[in-house]
Amino acid sequence: MKFLKVFILTAGLVLCFNAKSFASVDLSVWGGYVFNRQSSSFDGWYRNIDDDIKQLGFKAHYNLSLTPSINLGLGAFFRYSNYEHSPSSRDAGLDIALFFTTPTTSYFTPYLRAIYYLYDSYDISYQDRTDLTYQGFGIGGGIQFNITSSIKLFTELMCELPEYARMYEGSRTGSITKHRHMAINFGVTYSINSINNGEESTVK
Repeated sequence: MKFLKVFILTAGLVLCFNAKSFASVDLSVWGGYVFNRQSSSFDGWYRNIDDDIKQLGFKAHYNLSLTPSINLGLGAFFRYSNYEHSPSSRDAGLDIALFFTTPTTSYFTPYLRAIYYLYDSYDISYQDRTDLTYQGFGIGGGIQFNITSSIKLFTELMCELPEYARMYEGSRTGSITKHRHMAINFGVTYSINSINNGEESTVK
């Protein structure tokens, strides 16, 4: 059901724009490493150093031209995270990016990226409590290196803030625990095609 929400929300955003002027589809795969993982407490933030977290992710964008130098990418992501001392997790959600292109950046493209979790399998049961994913989002940016007209390499830095509902045994109420971490990702993007005035052409 939550995967269906990802599809419906993404499709709804895409349909809000006119795709006749420019549209392309990007498919990406990336690997990443999470660091500086922190959790909230009553007296502030403290660092968790018990987990070594590696990630493998996929994302897809439907790109639209807002201005001659700014493209908007609307899409979704899916990610697998491998924890050193905790069960692995899978999450998915909305993925939005702004790409900035100018004549001086023909070989590379800076961009901003934002994600919002709509699904996360990070549910861990302890002796007296269960931690369930409540919500989460992330913001960051990166650089995309244009190897060819259809193949790009990218690196990005993300800051993510997931929240977990901590439910205790025998209680109908729980507490919200906030987390935050940084992640550095490296990946490759393949651009399928573009639509220019109703005609297909190679992405440039």
